[in-house]
Amino acid sequence: MTQSFIHALISDILRTNGEDALGLLEFKNCIGIVQGIISTVVQYSLDTLMDEEAIAADLKRDEEEKQQSFRFMKAAQEAAGRGKAKGAFENALEKIIPPKKC
Repeated sequence: MTQSFIHALISDILRTNGEDALGLLEFKNCIGIVQGIISTVVQYSLDTLMDEEAIAADLKRDEEEKQQSFRFMKAAQEAAGRGKAKGAFENALEKIIPPKKC
């Protein structure tokens, strides 16, 4: 029984179901060495999954920031194109992030 073999058996289940999949695992007549291998695979599979989720969240945040910057630039260009160059920055910013009402 190798770590690679255990990985092939359980990594997809962990990826699909996350930590909840651990409730489905049951050790029966399993020697300590094999339990250790399984524990190692579970740990690094879950660590990898958390890393992937963090990267996905970072990418989503970056995309949202790009979209906000694009909306700002577009609003500033529209304001400047209407001859309202003075205050165009403030007007564009208000379109994207409305001022808070007290």
